[in-house]
Amino acid sequence: MSYSYYGTLLDANTYFDQRLHSDSWNNSATTDRPKALQEATRIIDNLAFKGVKHAVWLIMYDQTDPYAKKLTDTPTRDELIAADVTQPLEFPRGEDTEVPQEIKWACYEIAIALIEGFDPEDAADRLNILAQSYSAVRTTYDSGSSISEYLVYGIPTARVWQWLIPYLTDDRVIRMKRAN
Repeated sequence: MSYSYYGTLLDANTYFDQRLHSDSWNNSATTDRPKALQEATRIIDNLAFKGVKHAVWLIMYDQTDPYAKKLTDTPTRDELIAADVTQPLEFPRGEDTEVPQEIKWACYEIAIALIEGFDPEDAADRLNILAQSYSAVRTTYDSGSSISEYLVYGIPTARVWQWLIPYLTDDRVIRMKRAN
């Protein structure tokens, strides 16, 4: 059976061998670990990242000058879609050929949270969001709620969110305040 997730199962096991409080990973069924990594990868890949997948970048940019768009042989929409399909995961991106270490760590941390029972849907429901709007990106929370907006995206901890932020399309720190 083939699995698609960030990093490898061996690297995840090594990561947790070197991490405090990783008993839940070590005590989990070995068949659950790849499933948790796959689900963690799905959560990560649902975010909006800067740039394009590496496979798409290869046909969009001149390989002799990575910052220059190709002036001839501009790929068609169908060619871009075909290139996108050849790379199932969002990383690597742009001219990178490797998945960034922070993305792998985020995958491992989300996976252990899932094994420990973290439910992204339940976490988002507990945010007590009263209203959201797209333009000007406003979110209004119930005045008594504890605000951890990264939970909306299925990310279990602020540390994991900090690893992901630099790769997102809008890497500015999200400022939140309670509405009265």
